[in-house]
Amino acid sequence: MLSETKERTVSAGEKITVIMATRARPHLLPRAVASVFAQTHPDFELLVVDDNPPADRAATTVALAPWRDDPHLRYLVNADPCNGASARNTGLGFALGEWVTFLDDDDTYEPMKLARQLALARATGAPLVLCGLAYHAGMRVRRRQCREERFAGGDLLVRAQAAAPAIFHQRVDSFRFDAEFFAGEDADYFLRLVEHWSLASVPNVPAPLVHVFQQDPALRQNTRAEAVLRGQRRIWHRHSVRFSRSVRRQLAARIWYAREIEGRGFGSLGKAASWVWRTGGPGEWRLLANLFLRRLPVLGRWMSV
Repeated sequence: MLSETKERTVSAGEKITVIMATRARPHLLPRAVASVFAQTHPDFELLVVDDNPPADRAATTVALAPWRDDPHLRYLVNADPCNGASARNTGLGFALGEWVTFLDDDDTYEPMKLARQLALARATGAPLVLCGLAYHAGMRVRRRQCREERFAGGDLLVRAQAAAPAIFHQRVDSFRFDAEFFAGEDADYFLRLVEHWSLASVPNVPAPLVHVFQQDPALRQNTRAEAVLRGQRRIWHRHSVRFSRSVRRQLAARIWYAREIEGRGFGSLGKAASWVWRTGGPGEWRLLANLFLRRLPVLGRWMSV
């Protein structure tokens, strides 16, 4: 296991850097790490960023013990634990790969994840690609963006599932997550990458290459209502101006509906739901149902995003 002080002596080439932030889930960490080491693409490095306070870091090293001497693994410490964005930024500062992607410590990759996204990037010449995801919530499994081969225009803002593990991009040395986000930082990161390269569209591997395992929302910082709403508002102010009026209205309707569910709005839930339906069409019914059911005490923990 290499420390955070290891000098950058490895040639980037086609190396892929996988950045995994971990906090308070050492029992799940080995499953996530094992899925990275099962990749069919052999040229990768896994940067595990320990976002735990000092007293809890020993559990991380125990969880990583099976890979202690493997040169693919580098163990880093986020000196100032704050949130997922800051932890990933620590990893980005040490990345050696030409390509970068991410994985949460409670999720897993399919074995072809890195190979398929790299192949798509090579074939299209795109510096940024996405992939499908499978969300596991109890006995339910929901697959997202497993039909689309490309996202373009307003869909980049309101349709693309830009969860961090689905993002795969060329490394940009100066690029970082906005640590002011406690939720939605991955969507903001994705949209800033789109703007950085002036992309009109982003290719997508239409297969569930990432498995997302839903945890208890009360234990997840990025699903807390206030953080989610704050993140949505920041995305609105930062990115919506680049899109059409109809797309801006669709995003605004979603934010209003989310506010009403949390009891923070000034209108009515029915009116907000109606506006979401009018601006986004019948395809929005799943979003409406999911956001509503996630607020119910019994069903909420089993609802996927």
